[in-house]
Amino acid sequence: MSSSPQVYDLLVDHASTDGVVAAAFADRLRHAGMRLWLPGLSTADATLPGTEVESALPSSRAAVHLVGASVPASEVLAPRPIVVLAPGSPVSPRVVGRSVPDGIVVDFRDGFDVARRWSELAAAMPARSGPPLHHAALKDRTAASYDRIAEKFAARWFDHPPVRPLEMFAGHLPRSARVLDAGCGPGHHAKWFAERGHDVVGVDISQGMLRIARARVPTAAFLRMDIQNLRFPAATFDGIWCAGAAMHVPREEIVAVFRGFRRLIRPGGVVGINMQIDRRSEIVKYDGDVRFFEYYRSHAELTRLAARAGLDVVAVDVGVTNRNTHGLDMLLTWATLVAVRALPRPPGL
Repeated sequence: MSSSPQVYDLLVDHASTDGVVAAAFADRLRHAGMRLWLPGLSTADATLPGTEVESALPSSRAAVHLVGASVPASEVLAPRPIVVLAPGSPVSPRVVGRSVPDGIVVDFRDGFDVARRWSELAAAMPARSGPPLHHAALKDRTAASYDRIAEKFAARWFDHPPVRPLEMFAGHLPRSARVLDAGCGPGHHAKWFAERGHDVVGVDISQGMLRIARARVPTAAFLRMDIQNLRFPAATFDGIWCAGAAMHVPREEIVAVFRGFRRLIRPGGVVGINMQIDRRSEIVKYDGDVRFFEYYRSHAELTRLAARAGLDVVAVDVGVTNRNTHGLDMLLTWATLVAVRALPRPPGL
């Protein structure tokens, strides 16, 4: 399998003792057109490339990961690592050079005046050509890829739904619930819900997947719709099940997706989120399949993101499987979260 070692082509290490300076530095780069993530200051610890860099950092480190706003596919799929040492970083260029021998090191440890040093950073960026690979392009590529692999995907997954996570989620549904299968694929999960007496609506952005779903699950309704723009009235569903589809949403936009789910559930309703965890985000390219995947470190990180969207997680399941679309020799960890609307918190708490 050929895949990018990282979606992010810049890694900024920063001493976590000065979060204000780290945020200011990141903000300058954001305004310069970079995508960024401050995991050490927000949702999770970051993983730096190479054990020597890892050992050189305090355990409470904070890091900033960035990616250029316009990166062509050729650079994302095979980037040259760039490490930017931010103000306060305890890591020296020499240590980075040993751990990332093919990388480019940009040293900002003497200050974060990006305007003054931007030419140095720009010079270190890979040469770019071709159309930009922004989120809309990533989404289009992912949808087109699902169209291409729809039959193969259905053959691999249709008769093998994740029963344990589905049962955990369904245990929180009322009888004859109205359920949204958000990112339904070929309809295998919709079929599982329909067979248990639920009224199911499935949505997906792949026409190829929807054709299979409509043919194989005539008892459910299927619509072409993006989980980032669910066009249903508020409080339409007793439950929303989203298995895998949220992995194709950039982390900057995932809380908005979860808020959209919250808007659509009725009082007492539940949201089920099923995603791979404990991997690096990547664009996977294999046998004509080119899809963007955003991964998270743990179910705890997903729980925190759900809380930001006004959802309280009430049940969690984590499991490991070797089943994957292309039959590759790999183990994948999946987390399933069941969440309800968070109760209003008293003022001052």
